Amino acid sequence: MAAHETPQTVRQWCNALGINPRKVAVVGPMMPRVKEDFIYEILDGEPIFFRPRVAASRRDSAGVLLNVLIDSPREIDRERVPPDIDTGDEGPWRVVLPDLSDDADDLTTHVDTLISQFAVTAPGGVLPSKRLFDSPAEQSQVKQGPSGESVVSKGSRPSSGGQLDTPDIVRALGLLTDQLTQLAWNGNFKRLKVFSGADPVPSGEESFESWRDFTVVSVRDWTGPEATMRRKILESLRCPAVDVVKSYLVSHPDATSGDLIEVLEVTFGPVESTTEMLHNFHSTFQKEKEALSAYLVRVEQGLRLLVSRRVIQSSEMDSLRIRQMRRGTLNSDPVAVTIRAYYQDTLTPGYMALMERVRREEADAYVREQVLQLPATWEQPPLFNREGTLGQVALPGGTKELLGKGLN
Repeated sequence: MAAHETPQTVRQWCNALGINPRKVAVVGPMMPRVKEDFIYEILDGEPIFFRPRVAASRRDSAGVLLNVLIDSPREIDRERVPPDIDTGDEGPWRVVLPDLSDDADDLTTHVDTLISQFAVTAPGGVLPSKRLFDSPAEQSQVKQGPSGESVVSKGSRPSSGGQLDTPDIVRALGLLTDQLTQLAWNGNFKRLKVFSGADPVPSGEESFESWRDFTVVSVRDWTGPEATMRRKILESLRCPAVDVVKSYLVSHPDATSGDLIEVLEVTFGPVESTTEMLHNFHSTFQKEKEALSAYLVRVEQGLRLLVSRRVIQSSEMDSLRIRQMRRGTLNSDPVAVTIRAYYQDTLTPGYMALMERVRREEADAYVREQVLQLPATWEQPPLFNREGTLGQVALPGGTKELLGKGLN
């Protein structure tokens, strides 16, 4: 790699970080002693960059000069980007944009390729008057056979009944869904809470415990690329926390999002010994009038803290969870009593199965409570009126006389 990045290397850099290349530029080379505040001061003076953010940096092939990757919430207008940025004594910084030659209309091209593989045929040898997809690209690939049927030049089997085969449609939609999902992962997403590590906690930011709990849940539920989750974590951090993570990534470029959380846990988390943390977890008891589901959430947070600090293994979570559920719940809570009895002689449940059972029992208990709270004055309408005679009720023949004798 030369001192300057190339559009191709910038594109590869974007792909490795899972960043949208249309919102990215690289500035440099610059001396490593340049402060991040100075970089932001220079970039903020360039109106072409909207709210730029330093996403990553790396040295050149000689290991001396530094190139910085910046991204923006908006797509960068490539026609207005200057070739260089004047930085005064630091010398000009060259602006390099990623190569987009293979990015433009990738999804459209892929869908057109899928569509061109399937042709709609008319039944009974009748020439089709209108095709489902009528485009010049498709016309060049479809020929009319002697019987008037549409034959795909690539040799794909023509469908019957004038419709696409169901397996072909499912396969095409599946590929299209994968492409759209990938675009969603690399595009907009819900941001994590903001954390800087400053003390006291600045306005608009979260304490480390709050940030960690929210981020751990997001990482657990994330199904997209790992690189995108790492980017989400970096975007949620401010100095000095972001400096800690960036320094760690220099020596550990393959670090996972869980590794980044662990680094911040060691740096900014509370200092507790293993014995103290286990004691705090085993001291988690259900409070008076606290719903069992809310108590289970507190137990789960304690377990995840133990796992993140490597006090226990993740494989031990299920057994510790149900054990704490048995010893930490109130005997006065009918839902807790039912859950303890239900799981007394069964296999250890996971968190989802246990929470689902708890919520179902809470719903049943609520219904029973509402039934017991019916007004005590409610009673069935009387069969007899105030005069002691039968009301206007249709009774079988002879029943009225028998009841009348019984009253006398």
